[in-house]
Amino acid sequence: MIAASDLRALRTDLATSGVFEHRTARTWAKLGFLLAAVGAALALVALLPWWCAFVLVPLAAVPAVTAAMIGHEAAHGSFAAGKRHNEFVLHLVFPLFGGLGAQHWKHKHNHLHHGNPNVVGRDPDLNVWPMALSSEEHAASSRFRRWFQRTLQGYLFWPLTLLLAFAMRVESWRYVVGRVRAGRLDRALVLDSCCMVAHYALWLALPMVWFGVWPVLLVYAGLWGTGGLLLALVFAPAHIGLPVHGGEQRGGWRQQLETTRNLAMPRWLSWFFVGLDFQVEHHLFPRIPHQNLERTSRTVAPWCARVAAPYQRIGYASSIRQVTRYLRRSWQIAPEVVVPPSSPAKLATLTVGSRVFYPGHGVVTVVRMEERAFGGEVQVYYVLAVAGERAATVMLPIDKVGQAGVRPLISVSTARSLMRAVSEAPATTEIKSDAASRKHRATGYSDALRSGSADRYTQAVRELLARFRAGKLSAGEQQTLHQALAMFVGEVSAAQGRTVDDVRAELRASGELPASGWW
Repeated sequence: MIAASDLRALRTDLATSGVFEHRTARTWAKLGFLLAAVGAALALVALLPWWCAFVLVPLAAVPAVTAAMIGHEAAHGSFAAGKRHNEFVLHLVFPLFGGLGAQHWKHKHNHLHHGNPNVVGRDPDLNVWPMALSSEEHAASSRFRRWFQRTLQGYLFWPLTLLLAFAMRVESWRYVVGRVRAGRLDRALVLDSCCMVAHYALWLALPMVWFGVWPVLLVYAGLWGTGGLLLALVFAPAHIGLPVHGGEQRGGWRQQLETTRNLAMPRWLSWFFVGLDFQVEHHLFPRIPHQNLERTSRTVAPWCARVAAPYQRIGYASSIRQVTRYLRRSWQIAPEVVVPPSSPAKLATLTVGSRVFYPGHGVVTVVRMEERAFGGEVQVYYVLAVAGERAATVMLPIDKVGQAGVRPLISVSTARSLMRAVSEAPATTEIKSDAASRKHRATGYSDALRSGSADRYTQAVRELLARFRAGKLSAGEQQTLHQALAMFVGEVSAAQGRTVDDVRAELRASGELPASGWW
């Protein structure tokens, strides 16, 4: 769990360093240069022979999409200090220049995506029709879509993103119509709609007067079709391939970090991403201007290490390959269950007989309370019996319950979800066998078992079982799998009121464990 006090301390450190200060003049200069570049490319299309458009139109999409990223910054309020200034830039770039609804974008991106990254049913970025980014969406799809997802999805994702910009335009108008039908028409929506109408007048109607219908339509489709592909190349690697979460529960700031990663790339390429190669910092503090995100990362990375939070960074080319591989199997990957950390206050008054989960030990039962004197002071301890084959006990000071991460057992419904999750194969990734990679994996599994998070140790069980079935477990990883399974089976059985042997038998019957003689 990331404590609110830790996050406040991080924000204070960043504010002191000045990273929240706006770079408005520099960003205006960048936006002006980008719009001028789009205009110059289109002017050359009009003046040069027709075949030059095959080169110039895709090139024009690069500054066009980069300008759109500056509109994204204005939507978060990080372009300028004033709200009206940000709104002006947002409407200039999104509905007027790009044809995308500003109100729809703020609802879809700022509220839903940033509030629920990679959460099935909440994050609209997971709704990539006709694709499926989780087994839940695959199960809810039509027969044709399920066939498409199993056979073609991994190969056609990138080509189909050529339609992304046009799909976003349709969504923008649907949002406007939905608001009007619901009686929620306001000045902001009227302004948004007027800017979108002006977009089509300036991009299509007026040019058709001079250049004809088909040339204008082809240039428009080519530019914004390429723009859709470029948008996908910016946004998809930051989240696709990372854990997808299900259910109604949310995992707080840790979930933001588990589902987001930075992209390592050359500085010249980073200039076109407008800060979106630093997605971790952007998700934590979306109001930081993009010019300051690299400096922010130098504070956030060590902070994450200090609070034992994930901080993910991957090379850009590697991220594209990983997304492509992931999409071939995403339709069969079950969303992970997010088990939010419990409040220590609920556990401050444990009584004899209470059963709780103690990170690093598993399910424990309070058998008694004891007083011990140290240095003239009396400390009261809980004596906890550890569930398992050995009759072991541990002692825990009663005032350290919250600090130790002790939490209530998961619910019956969560236990059922975890049993389903274990049967789903994790995403396949290249497993390196060098010493450094083995040490990195071992550290990750150890952290998962010590975290007390049911979804994290369940994910460890899934990965280790998959490697066990493939015959790739080292001796140390096999011992870790024994520990993880003991933790998993112990809590699931306790939550459901079943015996450990009963849960083991169910896992063996489903084929997750060998029939006998192993564990």
